[in-house]
Amino acid sequence: MKSTHRRRWAAAVAVTGAGALALGGSALPAVAIETQPAHVEDDAKEFGFLASLVEPLVSGPEALDQLAESALASVADRAGLTVERLTSYLEQDLARVSPNGFVTFVDEWEVTGHDHTLELDQASEVPGDPVNGSRPDASHTLFIDFDGHTIENTEWNKAYEVDTIEIGAYDVDDDFKYVVWERIAQDYAPFDVNVTISDPGPDALFKSSADDNSYGSHLLVVPDSSVLPPALQGTGGWAFVGGFGSEYLSPAFVMADVLQDNAAYIADAGSHEVGHNLGLDHHGIAGEEYYYEDTPAAPDALWGPIMGAAYTVPLSTWSDGGYADATNPGQDDIATILDRDSADHFATGLVDENGDPWTSGICPYLDGRLDEDFDGTLRPEHEVFEPDAQNECAFQQSGHDGAPLTVLWEYVDRTDRASDPHGDDPSDATSLDNSTGEFAEDGVIVSDGDVDVFSVLTDGGDFTATASPVGIGANLDVKLSLLDGEGNVLDEVEQETTVDPLGYPGDPAALGLDATIDAELEAGVYYVQVEGRGQGDPGDNTPSDGSGYTDYSSLGFYELTGAAEPFEADPVVITSPEDGAEVEADDLEVTGNAEAEATVTLTIDGETVGSVDVDAEGAWSTTLDDSLPYGESTITAQQTVGTIEVPETDSVTVTVPLEAPVIVKPEEGDTAATPTPTFSGTGIAGATVTITIECDGELVGETEVDDEGDWAFTPDEGLPNGDCTVVAVQSVGDTVSPSSDVVNFSVNVDEPGDEDGTEDGTEDGTDDGTEEGDEDGDDLPDTGSGNQLGLIAGLVLLAAGGALYARTRRAVV
Repeated sequence: MKSTHRRRWAAAVAVTGAGALALGGSALPAVAIETQPAHVEDDAKEFGFLASLVEPLVSGPEALDQLAESALASVADRAGLTVERLTSYLEQDLARVSPNGFVTFVDEWEVTGHDHTLELDQASEVPGDPVNGSRPDASHTLFIDFDGHTIENTEWNKAYEVDTIEIGAYDVDDDFKYVVWERIAQDYAPFDVNVTISDPGPDALFKSSADDNSYGSHLLVVPDSSVLPPALQGTGGWAFVGGFGSEYLSPAFVMADVLQDNAAYIADAGSHEVGHNLGLDHHGIAGEEYYYEDTPAAPDALWGPIMGAAYTVPLSTWSDGGYADATNPGQDDIATILDRDSADHFATGLVDENGDPWTSGICPYLDGRLDEDFDGTLRPEHEVFEPDAQNECAFQQSGHDGAPLTVLWEYVDRTDRASDPHGDDPSDATSLDNSTGEFAEDGVIVSDGDVDVFSVLTDGGDFTATASPVGIGANLDVKLSLLDGEGNVLDEVEQETTVDPLGYPGDPAALGLDATIDAELEAGVYYVQVEGRGQGDPGDNTPSDGSGYTDYSSLGFYELTGAAEPFEADPVVITSPEDGAEVEADDLEVTGNAEAEATVTLTIDGETVGSVDVDAEGAWSTTLDDSLPYGESTITAQQTVGTIEVPETDSVTVTVPLEAPVIVKPEEGDTAATPTPTFSGTGIAGATVTITIECDGELVGETEVDDEGDWAFTPDEGLPNGDCTVVAVQSVGDTVSPSSDVVNFSVNVDEPGDEDGTEDGTEDGTDDGTEEGDEDGDDLPDTGSGNQLGLIAGLVLLAAGGALYARTRRAVV
């Protein structure tokens, strides 16, 4: 089904004018306004949004000629490039600048022709599926769109002067889609990104506020690039740099026809273009813009960077530029992708209440008052209105008659590293279930320092373990290690990786990415470690052969399988207390079952709180050594059979309730004769008591319970006359008790006469005006109760001065 995302601002992208109003953060574009804003300086105008920086349809050299020096610096900064690097790209026509200052690279690759045949039985599948995605619970989404799309109201439309771009569906079978999806999912396995071919809707793709953490990238597969504007044809793909999360900078394109309708090539180009959305530049070698651009890969070349043109090598991964003759050695791809500090925002326009573009003057307010320091730069915290009928702005937002305007903000951001499902050392190892004599576990290596550790308990004998990257297009080259119960390395294996000659060049694949360990073991606990590895020396790489790579991006999904004789022992079980039970703090008895004549150790938060020998019937019982703290505690039982500490444990969580404190004074219905009465009561020694007093407003205070179990609190500020209530809670650590009973009381304090003035006028001023000024911020003369004439004169002066001031505050245009 073809999808179309529409925005309220409709034709706003076509609006250009003589001036510009700055919208957004530092060095970000602003929306075009028909007349020159009062506070916008020339430099801001040059980078006005949507004021044009360059003409549409210009080449790189033409854009360089048209960009003012300050605008060139701003464009480079937003794209994460130096001015020198951007200038070089533009001079060679390797990059383009859109009218509003967004950068795209000209990804004009040449790929080797071949007969392509899909094979889906090369390895186990990656987690998930194309429809539901590789990580359905991820915060961010990469949507691979095979279904066609109508592109409108975007920077693409503005840059190439077309109202709409119609892209039809790419009519390929599910197997083809699966290969594209799986290869891209492999590249984004280390990140909190769900790769899917199902349209998740705009809420999951486009960031709507600085706090919105649900967004991503729309990757559109174009079946016939001839339907695109001529300037977009003939390339492998296009994407705006740093556009991740923005609908206005969407979609990213890959051209299926240019890429010879090859699923592997389309996937590589797709990961590359979304990499641009995530702020990445290119990786080349020896002066070539892309690794394997003009110099094709040798048949035995293993590796190339995703941000190069690594179509015909089996390992295309993220890079830190750490290879010989790198053109971009300063770019750490993974660090850039994870750089959430690069989150930014910009505005695409203003619309009125009818959703029509607004191109006239505005009245900007901050915290309910006219922003008198407005310098032409709107921020998300501004509230913006049309001028009133007299083309003026009221000082107070509440008194302004102009209709509200909506600023159309766009937000861009990066992503996060995926969570690591397995621990990195034996103390946090994942236990392998070999109760049937075999075991299997899935995992993912998410960083070059990630080592996934698994424990296995065996009765001894033959042992085997194999760790293999799953799916086609894997980036993970595995190193596998076996450790004894003390953590000593018994064996480690990493195969030599080579190119599968049958896959070159159309279906590149590597051999030897997996690793297997076979051993004869004594009974006991052992640990299996899985991690990524590198091979060769990247310093020896050449333009035609990138066979040296490190573990920097040897990342991705794997499966660990194997066999080990199960250790025969009854499991350790806690039978009492039950999970969730409320218990007394002292002398808690814990009972259970385990292997006969084993030893059971009880711990809380890693600290031993009890130990007991199991009887011949497999039963055990013991009383905890120490008192439990208030609140929840998790008791964990683990057994040792002979000299073997069995990894499997059992746990229960119990609660020692914390009673509410008691309020002794005041008693129900008491009347306080002082505005600062003392409240007192009883509680748990050492606890913190929080008292909430409600009269004409709320007052909250804290005090400690003394060693005798008593507490007292006297408020610093006086309580007003009238009815009041008081309630208290007590806390010990993170545990908070229920509330005490509410006590009703009153305050009745005789009030002396006002020696300094009357109810209508005091020494400091009247109810309507103070020494500091009136509610509108204008200074007033002293208006004590004895100066009625001065009061009237002051109000007259205020009215005259306020009117004069208001007439000078016209709408910002």
